[in-house]
Amino acid sequence: MYEVRVSYKAWQEDSDRLPVTRSVSIKRFAPLIFPSILFVLLTFIFAACPFLAEWSLSESFRYLPYILFAAGALLGGVFAQSRISFLCLLLALVTFFADRAFFLNDDVGKGKTVVLLSVIYIPAMAALFHRLNERGFWTSHAGFRGLMVLSAVLVVFVLPLIPELNDAVFHAESILFRSLSNYIRIPLIGILVFMVSLPFLVIRKQNESPLLGKLMALAILFVFGALNQPVADEHSMYGEAMLMLFMSGSALTMVWAVLESSWRSANIDELTELPGRRVLKNHLASLDSSYSIAMLDIDHFKNINDRYGHDTGDQVLRFIAMHLNRNLAGKAYRYGGEEFVIVCEHDYDQTVEALELLRRAISGRKFWIRSKTRPKKKPEAISSYGQHEPDKGESITVTVSVGVAKKSGKYSSPQEVLEAADSALYKAKKEGRDRVKAAG
Repeated sequence: MYEVRVSYKAWQEDSDRLPVTRSVSIKRFAPLIFPSILFVLLTFIFAACPFLAEWSLSESFRYLPYILFAAGALLGGVFAQSRISFLCLLLALVTFFADRAFFLNDDVGKGKTVVLLSVIYIPAMAALFHRLNERGFWTSHAGFRGLMVLSAVLVVFVLPLIPELNDAVFHAESILFRSLSNYIRIPLIGILVFMVSLPFLVIRKQNESPLLGKLMALAILFVFGALNQPVADEHSMYGEAMLMLFMSGSALTMVWAVLESSWRSANIDELTELPGRRVLKNHLASLDSSYSIAMLDIDHFKNINDRYGHDTGDQVLRFIAMHLNRNLAGKAYRYGGEEFVIVCEHDYDQTVEALELLRRAISGRKFWIRSKTRPKKKPEAISSYGQHEPDKGESITVTVSVGVAKKSGKYSSPQEVLEAADSALYKAKKEGRDRVKAAG
């Protein structure tokens, strides 16, 4: 099996003369804005306007977090996110136990035990669930998650029934079981566990939405906010309102995580991380004034797959996507196979020049293929685009052909422009590949 190493350097200096559309980080992290604003808003409300807690304890409001957690669990089941479903179940039960201990039974010692146990196992379990592969509900993996949730529920239900443990937690002398201040009342050990679990949530897991773990971390922050106030003010309406509102915020964040992950699965190509044809269709429908469309195809891609295998072919696709995503005066989409579509809304002449520079940038870099275990028989040289250097391994030169067309009297609709670009691409292939061909 071959391993591919690609050198990701900057473009040639002459590409700096052209307008480029770079990915803006804030766009990638936009789905995090809603739950973050909600968290800040709830914190501000309870800090500055505690009197607003009164309206939040109507009989119907008490059921809000449970309804939202049920919605999150259901959506997780529908969209194959069993980890979200199990976490929603777990958090709903924590809400019930905390509310019952602090406000229904007026048992502060038991309530503090519930809080202590919850802030330890919730971050740890969320991190573990996120790192496990998603295999659906009716598998052994789902059974393992369910068993862990059941075990946690039994722990948080059984241990607080021990009066000696509740007293020990209530009068804890160890700094690990004490709060940091009058405002941060979560036990220090819970904060430490969250900090240890955080890298496992924020570091992206392959073949997952890059925001799934981050949204789960935000949901845990809501849980900490919910469990922070009951410890500080166990008997007040203020504390119960904070518990219910912040838990509702956690449930909304879980629902948001399912929706974001599902949207990404439907609209973003998993291999190249470029938008797919569904998003392209919407973009084309929104085009109005002057624009141009380019179609790009990787030359000899079938030969690369046949010669080096589909893993190498996948790496070549990612290599091309990297160039398209970082340096081009237009928006790139994965069209299918080895074809990409670029929608450009800049000056046509500059767009053609940018496409030419893109072509040169791709063909001007060696694509190194490494093998940890080299085959006994030396591979035969591949025609025109392959070479072998004994000290470095084998490299191939990847080239692309591009066809581009613009809106005009002849091509008046996006579909017509796209078809014209496809025809120009065909001509570029016919004329020898590794070139940009303009329609008309």
